[in-house]
Amino acid sequence: MFAHSGDEAYRDVHRTTWMTGLPFVCNPNAEILDDKCKVGLVFVVAESDKCDQNNNDCLLVPIVEKYPPKDKTVSFFFHAPKKYPWADYFVHADLDIYPHFPQIFTKVSQVRGEYAILGVPLGHDECGRNSYCPPKNCGYAIDSNFMKYQSGERHCWSYMSGGFIVLSSSLAKGVFQQDAGPWPSFDFTDWDDVAVGYVVHEFGVKRKTDVYTDFLYGGAFDHFR
Repeated sequence: MFAHSGDEAYRDVHRTTWMTGLPFVCNPNAEILDDKCKVGLVFVVAESDKCDQNNNDCLLVPIVEKYPPKDKTVSFFFHAPKKYPWADYFVHADLDIYPHFPQIFTKVSQVRGEYAILGVPLGHDECGRNSYCPPKNCGYAIDSNFMKYQSGERHCWSYMSGGFIVLSSSLAKGVFQQDAGPWPSFDFTDWDDVAVGYVVHEFGVKRKTDVYTDFLYGGAFDHFR
């Protein structure tokens, strides 16, 4: 979960409720992981921020905190696969998210292929119809393929709402762990969720590969904002 200095009380709400009440949720920073662990949860914070050492449940990323948090998102998807190489998926989640794991587990179990992105899809209109937004009339991805769109035009793409974005490990590594660092095309916008959608699509184009996608509707999570 993405956090920042000053929201320690909100982190404690998560720690003292569902994080400790669900047996399959664990701290991936623990020396020994429980066999029941299916979900490793950490709070993603800038290195300059404070993390409660008694809990040891933070992932410190080398960025300066700012909004929109594009640098933090890039740094998270770059460093998390290195820190937790055993993970199958990496999730960008806001601190005001409450996940419903049965629905999420069902969606993840249906993923086909090594490259996958899941979330709530957004397009040109939801983005604000700006120059950095997905092209007009593209619509959303179809046939569970992030590379295929309703309009049929090759330049089409979309993105997932920044509150909850799921990337398969192979996709996160493929997009964000290039030898030269993050894709240069990240510079075209400061909005992290828009940029993630664009560079994932660019990855598919350059690799000439499909990217599985599914929509996390129907109670997969609550977003309190």
